[in-house]
Amino acid sequence: MKNLTIIITTLTMILMTNCHWINRNYQNPKTNAMISQFNNDKDKPIAFDNFRIQLSHMRGIEVYSCHKTLNGIYLEYYMPASAYDNETKKHEDIVNNTKVIKGDQKLYEEICQWFAEYNIADWDGFNGQKLLKVRDGITMDFAATLDDELGTLITAHGNNKYPKNYSEFMEKLDALLNREDLVNELEEPIAIES
Repeated sequence: MKNLTIIITTLTMILMTNCHWINRNYQNPKTNAMISQFNNDKDKPIAFDNFRIQLSHMRGIEVYSCHKTLNGIYLEYYMPASAYDNETKKHEDIVNNTKVIKGDQKLYEEICQWFAEYNIADWDGFNGQKLLKVRDGITMDFAATLDDELGTLITAHGNNKYPKNYSEFMEKLDALLNREDLVNELEEPIAIES
C-alpha cells in the first residue's frame, strides 16, 4: 500500500509536469486566443470544469480538488498518507483531514469570479523556482480545465515561488474550507480501497 501511494503520487507529478511541458511547448493558437480573451476582461467570471492544487512540503501532501456538478460544485481538501495496520501487517493508504463542500450554483459562480479576480488564466505556463539553502518550502502544482468550447487547460508549477495572486486565491479557498456552515468535515481517516 505504501508503494502504491508513492507510485500514484509519482505518476501524478509526472503527468502534471508533462502537461505543463506540453502546454508550454506546443500551445494551440486557439487556446492562446481563448486565454487572451480571459485576460482582457477581469470583471467577467471565468467558468471552470475542474481544478486541482497539490502542495508538497515537509509535513506531507495537501490536495485541493474541485469540480463542477449539475447543481454547483464539489470541493474537497485532504492529505493522503499511509498507515501501518497491526492486524494485517501491511501499510494502508489513507486520507486524513478530509473537508468536503457540496456547494450550490451561487458558490460555483463565486469561485468563477475568483478565477477572474486573481487572473488565474495568467498562471498558465508558470514555472517558478526559488531554491533555498535548506530542504524546506512548498512545491505547488496547479491544473484547471476551463468550461469553454476547447476545454482549455491551465497549468502552473511553483517551488517556493508562485504565480501572481496565488497567495490571495489560496487564502480565499482556505477561508471557504473553514466555513462551518458549508463544510462536512470527516475527522476519521478514510482507508483507500485498492
